[in-house]
Amino acid sequence: MDRIKETTNAILLDPRNAALLSIIKAARNGAVYGAKVRFPHALVMVFLFRHGPVRDKLLLILRATRQHARNLGLYAALYKATLYLLRTTRSPPQKELRYDTFVAGLLGGYVVFGRGRQSSVNQQITIYVFARVVLGEGERRGGEAGVAALCEPELGGGHVFVSLGRGDAPAEFEE
Repeated sequence: MDRIKETTNAILLDPRNAALLSIIKAARNGAVYGAKVRFPHALVMVFLFRHGPVRDKLLLILRATRQHARNLGLYAALYKATLYLLRTTRSPPQKELRYDTFVAGLLGGYVVFGRGRQSSVNQQITIYVFARVVLGEGERRGGEAGVAALCEPELGGGHVFVSLGRGDAPAEFEE
């Protein structure tokens, strides 16, 4: 037993394994956070608004929790892996550059939340992340004035409009 413990500690403390362990830790943390957030929400929503046997309700809660935990764990792992690849594929390898986190988030978000069938939870996450990106870019441009510049044409920005895909875009945005 002591030999297994020593070998495990040697693997965990070896700096060559830091990137892989960071990706694994991100996946675990994402999955744990996803389960902690989704389980109580699903529990309340299902018991308040769904009808049917308790067994079916419990299965629905567990399925929603598992899906959310899986999605966030996969997103976190893809994010960390992309950061690692961007950092190490440069010649010479270097620290993160200015837009590395944006590229990693964009790729992870597209792969996990942007393809295939869109559940209402994935759609909410996509809208939330889009809003965070817009606000982050505004902060980068100079606080509240920067956010205004993103939204107001007279301050140098464009129209910010998110279509829900139901033909609800103003006439100037429709093709």
